[in-house]
Formats: sequence, structure tokens, C-alpha cells
Amino acid sequence: MKSENTHIGQLTLPNDKPVWFNGTVSRGPIRLVSGHPPKAQSALYITDNIQYVTETPEAVRTAVAAAGGNALPIPTEGFFATIANVFSKFSAPPAVWD
Repeated sequence: MKSENTHIGQLTLPNDKPVWFNGTVSRGPIRLVSGHPPKAQSALYITDNIQYVTETPEAVRTAVAAAGGNALPIPTEGFFATIANVFSKFSAPPAVWD
């Protein structure tokens, strides 16, 4: 599939099944929020929906970049994570796929 469309990426769902995504409408990795599936190690946005995946934030960033998406900085604790948490409280929560 990748040879036909270079903007397709693949990661793994928390149920161990593959998830294919269009890099041109994806960005990540994003910080995990409470209530995520136990096997999820990271997540990304596909359009305005959160998709939880089993890959590490580093692997998600690599996959998103390879598919032509918006590769975000690796989420960490600290100042920027605190700011992101504050702003997330003022916006509607995104829809979760699955």
C-alpha cells in the first residue's frame, strides 16, 4: 500500500491490529490523557480524532513524518506539557476512534 501512496502510514491499535492512516491529515505524537486503553503507549490525531496506538511517542513521530504528516515534538513533562494541559481544559475534547 505504501508504494501506491506515500502518505499512508501504519501503526498498531491497542488490540494489536494494524491501523492505516493518511499522513496529510495526521499529527502526533500527542500526550496520553486519562482513560486511554491500557496497552496504548502514545496517540496521534487523524483529522480531529485521537487514535491510540501501542507504539512509543518516538515511533509515532517517525511514522507520522514518514507519511508526510505534522510530526510534533515528543510529549514530555515540564513547562510545555503544563501549558498544553491548561489549554486542553478550555477546548472541547476530541473524538476518540475505537
